[in-house]
Amino acid sequence: MSKVKGYFRQQRLEIDDFIICAMAAGTLTDKPRGPKPNPDRAAMRRLEAENARLTRKLADAEAIIEAQKKLTALLDRLKTENGR
Repeated sequence: MSKVKGYFRQQRLEIDDFIICAMAAGTLTDKPRGPKPNPDRAAMRRLEAENARLTRKLADAEAIIEAQKKLTALLDRLKTENGR
């Protein structure tokens, strides 16, 4: 049992030495976790929302143009039928 305790003490001392050396070298500094903050995040969200709004507006405009084309074709057909 004493041999096992001695082994673990030795391991603990080696780990402590490693940590002390790493701290002295500056490699164990506290670094913030997670993704780095993006200062342009608010602007990006605003632009994404504007892009989505404009995409919906474009789809509406395209639907209106398509309806106008169909109405024009229908009116032209009625005009030619009545003009005969």
